[in-house]
Amino acid sequence: MRVWLDNTGVQSAALCLSGQGRSESDIKSLLQLATLIAFSDSLLVNGFEVPEVARRTAEISHNLAALGLDESAFCIQAETEDSFAAACAEAADGAAEDLPYVFRPAEPTAGDVLPPLLSPAMRATQAAFPDALAAEPSGQVLRELRVEALGRKSAGAVQIMLAESAELRRAVREVRSAFSPFSESCAEQLSGALRCFLNETLAARHSASYVPAVARAELVRRESTAAIAAVERALGQVVEDLTPKPLSVPPIASYLIQKARGDPKGIIQEAIALREKTADVRAWLGRRLRSSERDYSKYVHELLSSTEALRDLVRRELRLDKRALLTDGIELQLVLGVPTASLSASVLRTWVKSRVSHGRIAILTDVSKVAAYPADPFALQKLRSKCLEAAS
Repeated sequence: MRVWLDNTGVQSAALCLSGQGRSESDIKSLLQLATLIAFSDSLLVNGFEVPEVARRTAEISHNLAALGLDESAFCIQAETEDSFAAACAEAADGAAEDLPYVFRPAEPTAGDVLPPLLSPAMRATQAAFPDALAAEPSGQVLRELRVEALGRKSAGAVQIMLAESAELRRAVREVRSAFSPFSESCAEQLSGALRCFLNETLAARHSASYVPAVARAELVRRESTAAIAAVERALGQVVEDLTPKPLSVPPIASYLIQKARGDPKGIIQEAIALREKTADVRAWLGRRLRSSERDYSKYVHELLSSTEALRDLVRRELRLDKRALLTDGIELQLVLGVPTASLSASVLRTWVKSRVSHGRIAILTDVSKVAAYPADPFALQKLRSKCLEAAS
């Protein structure tokens, strides 16, 4: 499973590794990144960025490798001017149709929807909506806007999208009118939402699934990749059966926090260690989903049945459900009047299947147990303190 991340989410997570986290949103970003490291085959980010953003992401890639992540697992994807402009044009069409229905700005925002640590000038550039677009501009104005914006690389993405699509320009004017007065915060959130549409297009072009930054996901009502979210839900149901106490974070994140004892860098290291143990799960899910990925309804059905099967296997392993035992298949039959033991073929198949599955779901069993029975009840508080150290 290939996952496309935006630089905003990656850089938000990285702040926690140096104790410079600003809010709960950055901590969620760290846990999101760690979960994706553990359950994805590779992580991709856009490399067509302004120098300050590109430099910071390159540093993060180096730091992840220093913590033990294979360099091939985190890829900075190069884009040309032509490929990036084409992606902007394609994304603009989808955004024009959906934006009025999904964009709901919040005051205050749940987190930063633009890359952290940007200079004030760069923040203003990323969230700029040119005055020339207040009314429908001429073709010459649009061509000049497009060329100028493309020179700013990803920082000019929103302006490129607007220059490419009359429908998107109309949709943006409607949104700005609906949320009048349109504050600076609203402009940043609208920029973040449009960048979600662009990243979704870039992801599809690289055969990946897009997972938006935590703060951006709330703007457009998106969640993690469907497959990882389904695994999270399945394990959550198991944990609920193990303990009546509700978890404050998803089970995989809870497992990583406990294993790392609340240390931010330790969470990444534990995610890398978990990654080595989830290879069978990832391969199994990939095989089950690959044949149905072009038909969304079939994909969802296969995903639900696959993760329900994983959940049931974990439940049996934890003895929440009856396990398949070889002795269950022994039947007494009369052979020439003498009681003789034989083995039921159907039960034998079930038993063999359960033994084959044992190795695959062993790590999921461990995740469920650690999440349900935390050894360190203060691990999450420790994580918050260490992530937000500079802010306290």
